[in-house]
Amino acid sequence: MNDSTLDIDCTINKFEYVVNGEQLILKYNPILVNGIFYLPIDFLSDLMNYDVKWDVSSKTLILSLTKSVEDVVKYKDRVVLIQNFDENGKLIEAGSGIIVSKDGLILTNQHVLTNAKNVTVTLDNQTTASVTKIIADDETNDLALIKIDKDNLPYMKLQKSLNYQLGEQVVVIGSPFVLLNTVSTGIISAVDRELEKHHFIQISVPIEHGNSGGAVLNMQGELIGVVSMGFDSSGQINFAIPSYVVSKFLGDLNY
Repeated sequence: MNDSTLDIDCTINKFEYVVNGEQLILKYNPILVNGIFYLPIDFLSDLMNYDVKWDVSSKTLILSLTKSVEDVVKYKDRVVLIQNFDENGKLIEAGSGIIVSKDGLILTNQHVLTNAKNVTVTLDNQTTASVTKIIADDETNDLALIKIDKDNLPYMKLQKSLNYQLGEQVVVIGSPFVLLNTVSTGIISAVDRELEKHHFIQISVPIEHGNSGGAVLNMQGELIGVVSMGFDSSGQINFAIPSYVVSKFLGDLNY
């Protein structure tokens, strides 16, 4: 098995592997069944850095390449700063947003747009654009979709299933205190936290004012949630709107 970066040698029914010239031992050996060569799952997870999950709903084994935090933060160019000013130019509210299409559709929290008069978006490259339209808002789920006149923007990949786990590492990108695209890391501390009949991902990640509408990413760089609110002054008990709720919101718009 070869490609430009990986050379793997292994033998049927032996636990020894040679990867790029280095000998390694695994718990399980490769096997040959009906002429088909099978590698153990721990080879993919331990040696090739794949994240291996079983999706109960679809009964599918999902393999995804696990990235480093440094790799995931490269997606910060898909997250923006949103500032909401009144008619006198005074800042009413500041938050974050997530680019979800190349033609300037941006997802954020509905509360960031409260009493919106003049809303601006600052991209990761420091350029600024005015919001031309609020496409839709959902006060119940605290979501809104806005539009800026920009083309060929990088945009975020949305994970549509409930395929995340307790203790899973996450990266949060947002603009606390108008500090554009600040990065925080932590874990999922509750997968499905119900509060006032709404479902959230609970995350143990430092969150401050201005992170609302920011991106919660898994270690594959997929959007699994949108930062919504904090619970205590420690900044470590915070909540995000799950991606499946976001997916339904966008789907209802025929997005």
